[in-house]
Amino acid sequence: MTRHRRIPLAILSLSVGLALTACSTGSQDKAADGAKPLSVAYAGVSDADPLYKALGDGLARLATAKGVKLNRYDNNADATQALSNANLIVGQKPDVAIDWDGVGNTNSVGQVFTRAKLPCVAVNLPIAGCSLYDLDQVGAGTQLGTEVAKIAAERGWAANDMFVLLESVTTAGMAPINSVGGFYSEFAKHFPGLEQRAPSDFSLTTTGIGASGQFVDGVGTVDGAYAATQRVLQTIPAGKKLVIDVLNDAMVPGVLRALEQAGRQKDVLLASTGALPSALAGVRTNPIWVAEGDAGLSEWPRYLLAMSRAIAAGEKIPDRTLTPFRVVTKSNVDTLFDGDASKTPLPVPSADSYLLKYDDLGR
Repeated sequence: MTRHRRIPLAILSLSVGLALTACSTGSQDKAADGAKPLSVAYAGVSDADPLYKALGDGLARLATAKGVKLNRYDNNADATQALSNANLIVGQKPDVAIDWDGVGNTNSVGQVFTRAKLPCVAVNLPIAGCSLYDLDQVGAGTQLGTEVAKIAAERGWAANDMFVLLESVTTAGMAPINSVGGFYSEFAKHFPGLEQRAPSDFSLTTTGIGASGQFVDGVGTVDGAYAATQRVLQTIPAGKKLVIDVLNDAMVPGVLRALEQAGRQKDVLLASTGALPSALAGVRTNPIWVAEGDAGLSEWPRYLLAMSRAIAAGEKIPDRTLTPFRVVTKSNVDTLFDGDASKTPLPVPSADSYLLKYDDLGR
């Protein structure tokens, strides 16, 4: 049995604090034959974790509002349970299956859906034979890198003054590497004196980036990030200004604690991803927390049901549909958020425009 664990998203520690709303845009959804309501099965990572339960709850509310029949399953962060649920889903014969496997059992789950010829959507981790709903990892890192580079330039920071620290999670595969690698690649472009790297230059074994930066593995936890940051700070010259990109909000408290204990809170620019309430508060009040990636978890149910409607209508959808994404900074946080609640929907990625026939996605 696989022990329960929070799966470190390449983003993302997704926001639990945002209200997941069920906005109806029309009458009951119909299956492809037009004779019955759309039937969807959803298997989530683990309902024991509030982060993942929030998405399942939002999907259930939206399904009710739209007249969609939703059967819900809990993978319980366990590979055996995920496979068992896949077989149960096939037995229920829904129009579409949505599966957030979360434990790397995707080959077995994909084989079950493929044998049954059941159309499926995979969330965050690819499942063979399923369309993928996922963050553009490199693109998200690039957007964050652009914003943090602007701030560094405005402060007059120069390449020889800076050291870039990238806090990732190697056990989650290449997705986190792509995210923080995209950040470094874009940030370094604005400062030619930093070692230049393309996102594709980074791998699971990357550690140092010449004299310009360092990858560390924060293992997706507060304690892991604290330990990793504490170790690497001992090797960075005291006079260096620090640029830190943290994979997700879950690790940031550990990074901040290590900085405080090392007396390195000044001349730091920190970015993370997740837009948790604590992160939004950090952007508002912590001088070093200058940028935050927001992948709009509250809007995921609408994207996932729109994908399901497209599949049930017989449309051949892209292999990969992107989550929305935006960068929150000190200058726009109060424009985008009222407290912890988003004021406006995130922009729909251009690659997802096909979905607008099936849901207005907040427009």
